[in-house]
Amino acid sequence: MAGAPVIRAHPGRGRSRLLLLYTTNNCGPYQTGRINTVSNGMRICGNSNDSLPSGYVITANFQVSSCGQYLGGRLNVAYNGIIACADSPTPPGYWVSANGIQSSACSPYQAERLNNS
Repeated sequence: MAGAPVIRAHPGRGRSRLLLLYTTNNCGPYQTGRINTVSNGMRICGNSNDSLPSGYVITANFQVSSCGQYLGGRLNVAYNGIIACADSPTPPGYWVSANGIQSSACSPYQAERLNNS
């Protein structure tokens, strides 16, 4: 599985689960995976706009060795007025009410304010 880390949603007893793929030295050029229950504040590897669980947004980007050449990120449940990183998808029912917000948490991206009411 060469290439960028990805996240894929998996069903799990009424809760979504994620498969986090990342690079480790133990597997040579291949990526390894871990299945975790999705939770507020969860860390991810890579930008996974097309496979984040519904209702979650990226609220931080950072360098982390376990993600190899890709950025790590933090997921949080969306709420009215949340500041999300611009590399995050906008959840259904939300819209961008302010963009171009400077945020050290989202670097190298800017941030956006999301609203749903």
